[in-house]
Amino acid sequence: MSRLPLSPILRLGLRALLWLPLCLALWWLWLKSWLLGLLYVGVALGVEWLLADQAYGLLAQDQVWLLLSSLMLAEDPLRPLVLMLDPLRFTVAFPLFWGLVLATPGLARLERCVQLVWGSALLWLLVTALLLIYVQFKLALNVNQQPLMADRPSTDYLLTLPYSALVYYLLGVGRQLAVLVAPTFAPLLLWLYYNHRLLREWWLTVGRAP
Repeated sequence: MSRLPLSPILRLGLRALLWLPLCLALWWLWLKSWLLGLLYVGVALGVEWLLADQAYGLLAQDQVWLLLSSLMLAEDPLRPLVLMLDPLRFTVAFPLFWGLVLATPGLARLERCVQLVWGSALLWLLVTALLLIYVQFKLALNVNQQPLMADRPSTDYLLTLPYSALVYYLLGVGRQLAVLVAPTFAPLLLWLYYNHRLLREWWLTVGRAP
């Protein structure tokens, strides 16, 4: 069988070996602080939009006594919990996507730039949503005071109506998806969405090979 039909796939693999490490190094050495700043802006806006009573899992009409364990938390109960997050695992989605786009053969320069810009914007929205899910999980962890998914409540905890067992464990599952699954698979799915026609052409070319 001729190797020519497989050349785009082989080129993609070889280019990925070059571009993915370069993008990961660029992210780790220079860009992660900028990305974290942008994500904190989105998370702050999201938490403000959720409102405190909704973020704690309480309806406004059902809100009860909210007792805090320190004056620092009483001044701004959401801020310390947001600052406790480690969002580096979320931002790795950006260099993974950049590396895949740059490694894709057959893309025009303009098309590649469009994918990088719009794909990064969509990833920012997605990663901000993932961080908000993680914020919600951290709030539930500090309300229920029960270790879950290898996470333990902090010493500064919130005393209010606890989440039900079902909701609490569903938040734990959401945390696992947000931390372990989505940051890795989201860039791949976004790249497949942008380049599905190109991949279909490659597949048809391989299928017609003698």
